[in-house]
Amino acid sequence: MIDSLQIRNFQAHGRLKIQFAPGVTAIVGPTNCGKSAVMRALIWIVRNKPTGTAFMKHGETSARARITLGELKVARIREKSENCYLLGDESLRAMGADVPGAVISALRIADASIQQQHDSPYMLGLSPRALAEEINRITGCDEVDAVMDAARQVLKDAKAETKVRKADAQKATEALAATRPTESLEADLAAAKQLAERIADIESGSDDLAALLDELHGIEIPEQIEFDFVAADAIRDKAAEASRFINSLATLLELLSRITIPDDVIEPPEINSIAASLKVTKTNIDSLSLLASEIRQVEEEIQAAIAKSEAAAAAFAEVSSDNCPLCGK
Repeated sequence: MIDSLQIRNFQAHGRLKIQFAPGVTAIVGPTNCGKSAVMRALIWIVRNKPTGTAFMKHGETSARARITLGELKVARIREKSENCYLLGDESLRAMGADVPGAVISALRIADASIQQQHDSPYMLGLSPRALAEEINRITGCDEVDAVMDAARQVLKDAKAETKVRKADAQKATEALAATRPTESLEADLAAAKQLAERIADIESGSDDLAALLDELHGIEIPEQIEFDFVAADAIRDKAAEASRFINSLATLLELLSRITIPDDVIEPPEINSIAASLKVTKTNIDSLSLLASEIRQVEEEIQAAIAKSEAAAAAFAEVSSDNCPLCGK
């Protein structure tokens, strides 16, 4: 309960102190004597309104208003260099139209507790919605409404997030379905291992191939073939050995062309290792292909030489006789 109100230089009042009775205090007087100014000074303390300096008494540069509630004193001060509240001995700066929280807690005077001269009767002039909001505010149900609104917003955000997550999960499922099955990868891995073993075998025989090629290059094929059938058989055996190697190399190249690993598949470490080995040996395989071409050319020359040798042998057999031409034996 407010015990007293003191105002200074506020509208028509220079200095005024009102001591309120324990029950109801009525302020009466003629028009323009300052009755409404008393209410405005009280509202200035409770609500920090009006703002500015228009309420100061004409010719003055400061205004004050103070109310007393038992031992508590709350004052509102406006001067050229000061715009603040006094809560007991503590000075609280007024910020715009806001009231410091400490003052609100100390006064505990709600807006509904003050009604001015031209205000409509309390709550009777409110719309149904405004009336419901006012009753909620008085009973504290507005806090429940605020919590419900916050809960609805959280639920709305959660639904939106769930929708996005479901879409992401669907995309991930489709991407997973598009990938190759594990069984296919295992089959490719087994084929790659087998291919790596074949490459290792052929690489290990590359030195023998090079030696064979050097030996073939060292064979001289004269225009006139002497009928050395033992040498012809040796040449034929070396040509057959070269032909077998060429066939193995062709099979290897065909396997290399069949095995492919898609870019969008994460290969196991073993496939990575084998793929690296394939890349390293590709240059060697290209070199072996060139060697094979040279071997084929030499083989053709050898086959032509053998054919000439066999033709010469046949011709010799036709003109020769089992008996000696001198003695007839």
